[in-house]
Parts: sequence; C-alpha cells; structure tokens
Amino acid sequence: MQLGFTEAQIAIKTSDKDELKSPENIDLLKPSCEIRAIITK
Repeated sequence: MQLGFTEAQIAIKTSDKDELKSPENIDLLKPSCEIRAIITK
C-alpha cells in the first residue's frame, strides 16, 4: 500500500494463502490484468 498499489493490484501466494488459485486462467502479462505485484514466501 505504501508503494501506491491498491489491494486488487496485489496477489499473495504462500503455503497458507493462495490468491492465484488458477494461474492458468490469469494472463499476468496482459495490460488489462489488474495484478501488479505478487508477494511470495
């Protein structure tokens, strides 16, 4: 949030939490994709 991203622009992918449950359905390189940052552990 401090970097200017909204919640919709951040995805979390850890062993406990997976917001990218079906990454094959998400084209992260597409300009219309809202995700701008992925937090991993």
